Amino acid sequence: MHLLLMVFLCQQLYSQYRDYHAQPVSSIVLRRQAPFPRLTLCPRVPLKDTKLLYDAEMLLTEGNITVEQFYNMTTLDLLECDEIQFQCYQSRFNMMRSFKSESPYSAYEAIPGTSWLGSWRARYYLALSRLDQKVHPIRCLTFDPSQQLRDSARDDIVHLCLKLKAVPLFQDAKAYRLFVHDTEEPNVGDLAAAELGPDVEQTASLDIPHEESLSLRLTARMFSLANLWRRPCREEPGYSAIQCLKECLWSRLAANISCRLPHMVGAGVYLPDMSGPLDHLPLCARPLIGQLPNCTDVSCTAAARPT
Repeated sequence: MHLLLMVFLCQQLYSQYRDYHAQPVSSIVLRRQAPFPRLTLCPRVPLKDTKLLYDAEMLLTEGNITVEQFYNMTTLDLLECDEIQFQCYQSRFNMMRSFKSESPYSAYEAIPGTSWLGSWRARYYLALSRLDQKVHPIRCLTFDPSQQLRDSARDDIVHLCLKLKAVPLFQDAKAYRLFVHDTEEPNVGDLAAAELGPDVEQTASLDIPHEESLSLRLTARMFSLANLWRRPCREEPGYSAIQCLKECLWSRLAANISCRLPHMVGAGVYLPDMSGPLDHLPLCARPLIGQLPNCTDVSCTAAARPT
């Protein structure tokens, strides 16, 4: 009997020994190539035209537009202009240019759109108001650099110039908010501080006044500390705590409303490096107006933290 017990204990000890050696020896991850930053450009303020919002709600109630069309009508267009009245002349275009690089191209490229620099793609978010905790949809643009732009760097430096001018509907001195991040999911104001928790970093951002110059120099660390503990969320490269928390909140919100809003994971919605569990749900027939339902609890916050 004692011999069998000793054999069992030795097997358990050997199993723990193998698990220990299967873990990384060091928590430092060394990068051989610096990641190219992602740029996400959002309007700093939501649409404040109450008549337009009312008209859009009436059209939606009468069944004349879909929820996605409602999102389009009630979110500010970063390239708002009137071609009929010839207000879209070149000086009012939002433009992007790369210079001081080895690339032979130097012309400005329009934002949004796809060019040799990369692509600007639109995506919906459901942002939380800082004052009354109400929600409102916003439409942002995320820049995905092309491989040609990555290869055009000289001495590991790429200079990009953004000319942001088309802001006729903005009613604020600081028209844009620029978020700088890696391939991970950014937090553009759609996660409240209470939901983030102390262990989740907020995405770096700054406000950009229109028609004013602003210089920003970005550096990247070639090493980072890796989390050696497993999270309850998916184990995929680039999967972040912010993305994990968003998907958890989306799932709980979908359980309350039994449908999928355009800002959630779904067909036709731009979500970089993300495939979520809500694709099977039908698109909602009504938008979420007012305050966000109480779908934030300890389980979502705990899922986004190391255990």
